[in-house]
Amino acid sequence: LLSLSCALRHSLRRYPALSVILSGVLSIADRLLLAIESRSSSLISHPDLLSQLVLLLLFLVTQSVISNGFLCLLSDFELSCWFFGEMDLMEKKLELVELHKLEGHTDRVWNVSWNPVGTLPILASCSGDNTVRIWEQSSLSLTPGLARTVRSCAWSPSGKLLATASFDGTTAIWQNLGDEFECISTLEEHENEVKSVSWNAAGSYLATCSRDNYDNTIKVWWSEDDDGDYQCVQTLDESNNGHSSTVWAISFNAAGDKMVTCSDDLTLKIWETDIAMMHSGEGYASWTHLCTYSAHWSRDNIIAIGAGDDAIRLFVDSNNDSEENRLLASASDDGMVKIWQLATKP
Repeated sequence: LLSLSCALRHSLRRYPALSVILSGVLSIADRLLLAIESRSSSLISHPDLLSQLVLLLLFLVTQSVISNGFLCLLSDFELSCWFFGEMDLMEKKLELVELHKLEGHTDRVWNVSWNPVGTLPILASCSGDNTVRIWEQSSLSLTPGLARTVRSCAWSPSGKLLATASFDGTTAIWQNLGDEFECISTLEEHENEVKSVSWNAAGSYLATCSRDNYDNTIKVWWSEDDDGDYQCVQTLDESNNGHSSTVWAISFNAAGDKMVTCSDDLTLKIWETDIAMMHSGEGYASWTHLCTYSAHWSRDNIIAIGAGDDAIRLFVDSNNDSEENRLLASASDDGMVKIWQLATKP
């Protein structure tokens, strides 16, 4: 098996102003470490990967794995599965061991998403070949209704719905019908390519972000229940303290009352809503700008910053000694998705 060194950097000091483009940041629905997306290929310090564009690192833990986890890396039109044990961030004793390459995509793989429910890991991947693939023991390809490159994909908290965001400005909602997926709704408010899609923890809100002819907007979609019937209830742009350049990615916090976005304007912005109103069942609660920041949090109190300067910086609470393990998926410009193992070095 191929061993890779993960070039992670961490700092307990305040992070200085970003000098490179932030290309993505998101958290996951299983209470564990967030995923960081970067335009830098040198996040993985292996010579065979330095010429490739690493788009996504995604962590996840399954209930069936107690002391270990998986990771998935997108690269070379494939997904590679890696396995890892305990992580020692402070000592930087990290090692990745490749388990599987998931081949099937014929173009760049943009995004991966782990299904949050079930005993066995289920992974969705989306690509420039206009397909979304569902991976378990064997893969299932979603192609109907996908007219252009699929930029992002995300499972709903229930695991029943899959949202896919495309370069044609649409976001499709797919329902899991067992052996197949049916497109039950198409969201069409964006005028240009949709860069990222994310659900809140309750599944009542869906957020998308886009270029929109350089309007750089965020759309907030709302539904009374997890049935795929979402309505665009708010647009966040420069007129309400939004981003001034392309918005690359978006993510909700654990409670679902805050979300974070990152942009080519070198900032992350935090947005909030009234959590009491959100849980009241009385309808949609509007979102407002809270602050502009240069970091992102995970559900185990680790703040992380990812950018195109070849580094992921982790800010860890001094009282945080969590050793929970994670599944990790990553995506690359060459179309490969990989599953990795991250293990503590001897």
